[in-house]
Amino acid sequence: MTKLESLFEKYGLCMDIIDPNSLLINFIEEMNLGLENKDSSLAMLNSYITPSSNWSKETVAVIDAGGTNLRIGLATINDKEKIYLHDFVKTEMPGREEEIEPNKFYDLISKNLYKFKNDFSKVGFCFSYPTEIFPNKDGKLLYWTKEIKIPKMQGQFIGKELLSHFSNNNINEKKVTILNDTVATLLSGYTVGIRKNMSQYIGFILGTGTNSSCIINNSIYNIESGGFDKFPYSELDDELDKLSEKPGYYRFEKAVSGAYLGSLTLIFMQKIANDGLLSDTANLALTVIHHLETSQLSELYKENFNKNNIFYSSAFNKEDRKIIKLVFEKIVERAALFSAINIASTIINSNQIGNDKILITANGSTLYKTPNLFKHIKTNLERLLINEKICYEFVNVENAPVVGAAIAAISS
Repeated sequence: MTKLESLFEKYGLCMDIIDPNSLLINFIEEMNLGLENKDSSLAMLNSYITPSSNWSKETVAVIDAGGTNLRIGLATINDKEKIYLHDFVKTEMPGREEEIEPNKFYDLISKNLYKFKNDFSKVGFCFSYPTEIFPNKDGKLLYWTKEIKIPKMQGQFIGKELLSHFSNNNINEKKVTILNDTVATLLSGYTVGIRKNMSQYIGFILGTGTNSSCIINNSIYNIESGGFDKFPYSELDDELDKLSEKPGYYRFEKAVSGAYLGSLTLIFMQKIANDGLLSDTANLALTVIHHLETSQLSELYKENFNKNNIFYSSAFNKEDRKIIKLVFEKIVERAALFSAINIASTIINSNQIGNDKILITANGSTLYKTPNLFKHIKTNLERLLINEKICYEFVNVENAPVVGAAIAAISS
């Protein structure tokens, strides 16, 4: 065992301590408890959206409040059941950098839709945060994740508040459908699945945060996978959790998603600073770094030189960069295994109709831009499902959250 491998073991990153099959059982059990409204780390929130491919020809407004960006625009379905997105604006998600009042959030949306107020009567609002959906398709924000700071919105009915701000801005007689981004991602898969005669669908997101959705008893459920807590925490997980905006919440998301993989790597490197693996200049540089983006490590791993990336500064030599790449690779491998367990559990627990193939619509910049992450997920998924007679296919639908939100609005 090398010195680095012994440090992986010391800080809980050794893959040998993880039993994938036990974690799979734990995840499925938590899903079932959530469905039964029993105490569970997985919320299993009913979207009250029944999947349908009978879409009417019309234009709807679409809002996508994601982990990083807020997108607002219009979507039109044509005669060929294709969705055309237009007139979109994109801004940084409000509340990322500093705490704000809810009015600022709602007014920003109203301002951007005002000039189109006569072009739509329905709104599909993809909201990427834990939200309890009600049969009228409105949703109550339970709490924020992904470090968003708009605390007074918690407990609000988002659709009701948005319609109130619409009215104040002379945007009247609109119907709002609130849905989670993984539900929207699942729905977007219908644009592909219809052509392939698919009957089973799953949505999976791995970006700033992570989540999944599936169809159970003909209704789409938002699993809120990021809340799963029946997995072995490493010392790094515990330290990162203490430093996060909401300690104790969404431990699984903090172990696998793009908002945190960089931070986990940084914490590990700072812990091994006195173990003689890195140069003195690298150790010194690490002491003054307080935040590390996952994208910086991906850049390093792919050896894409960027003079603004600290790892390409004179503080880090070739051997330092090699060690850091190995650390990042280990954290990515663990994230891939955990993500595969999420997907496998969702596949197994979804309703199955014979041996029909399942379409997994997978979305998220972290999933596709982090080196080897998606490859490791697929390899782990094959191993987890080796004894299951289940066929599945991954697809990536462009602009999945807004496409799915448009379908939800049109179907309401």
